[in-house]
Amino acid sequence: METPNSVNRSIDKQDSTIPNCQERRKEVRYPVDEELIAFINKVPCRVLNVSRSGIGLSSIMNEPLTSQDTTLDILLAEEKLFISDIPCRIVNNTISGINTELSVLTTRRIGVLFDDLDPERRSQMDDILERYVAGSA
Repeated sequence: METPNSVNRSIDKQDSTIPNCQERRKEVRYPVDEELIAFINKVPCRVLNVSRSGIGLSSIMNEPLTSQDTTLDILLAEEKLFISDIPCRIVNNTISGINTELSVLTTRRIGVLFDDLDPERRSQMDDILERYVAGSA
């Protein structure tokens, strides 16, 4: 079983194979299960991982997101937790998976960096993090 640190090490190893590429993440990323859903520009996304400073998403969309500055909504249905209008910036928006000329849908990985969170949103995000840190041990 991978721990959060081994996940980050594997990410670091992948990034080190790309010339002139350095890991920019400053916080540990924790894998997330299917329960956590996000909406960015009203587009539903699967949450791949979460940290104190950002979130990794996956979504089916043919066009890349055009707005660098946007807001994000996160839903944890099981806990009846909804965090709306999280200020953030899209820092990565790439095609993932195998896409061919015959592909109708395109899967994208979206890296999101949180902007300054107010105390209430910071507390809610800390609650989510605690849930996944405990679950990944």
